[in-house]
Amino acid sequence: MQAIIVNMISTLPDDQREIFVLHRTEGLTYSQIAERKNISIKTVEKKMSLALRHLGPHAGDAVMLLFIAKNLY
Repeated sequence: MQAIIVNMISTLPDDQREIFVLHRTEGLTYSQIAERKNISIKTVEKKMSLALRHLGPHAGDAVMLLFIAKNLY
């Protein structure tokens, strides 16, 4: 399942993928991401929204299961 999710995330455009990974796997806040990338918080919000919209139809519950499992252990 993890390989499937990694493959799905790899289909995101570079900017969306980087923001998604920083937020979901590294746990950075939108403010921290904006500061690190020298962009506005609104840009981070938009890129996350686009990433989630892209992943949603393809991911089903798989993405949520991975993050839930990661947080349990």
